[in-house]
Amino acid sequence: MPRTGANYINPWRYADAGTVVDGAVDISLMTRLAPLLVSSAGSATYRLEFALDDGAVPRVNGRISARVEMICQRCLEPMVLEIASEVRLGLVRSRDDPGPDDAEPLVAENERLSLAALVEDELILALPPAPLHASGACLPPAALRAEPDPAAVGGGPFDALAALVSRGDPSDR
Repeated sequence: MPRTGANYINPWRYADAGTVVDGAVDISLMTRLAPLLVSSAGSATYRLEFALDDGAVPRVNGRISARVEMICQRCLEPMVLEIASEVRLGLVRSRDDPGPDDAEPLVAENERLSLAALVEDELILALPPAPLHASGACLPPAALRAEPDPAAVGGGPFDALAALVSRGDPSDR
């Protein structure tokens, strides 16, 4: 199984030759994905098979996966997600070429394709729009998990508000 360290490949030649590439890309190098995450540690792994289908249409099929850390939108605490993307792409030379009906078009102008950019694009598309812990797995926010200071606890839920109101507006002084 060929491995590639090259950033750019010629996908048309790879498809003609039936080349399979696998490897890893550091998440810290993914400038569009990393800001969406809590941490940019780790890497994404990929296995991509370039081939011609029965109609001689060049295709890229494979799998991309990564373990990422995002913020749960329910409890606002970090959570780890296993992201996996099944890749089914048809190579096209321009945005005007519709490509095959059963695959997403992948524009490869100038016979150059960045494997790192392809991996990053697919991971971004695979991210959930609102990541959530499994039902019942969220922790209360950190401020609510802390033990209350017995001296600071008043007699009722509105005591702190009453204290603020009784002080009045500082500009009145």
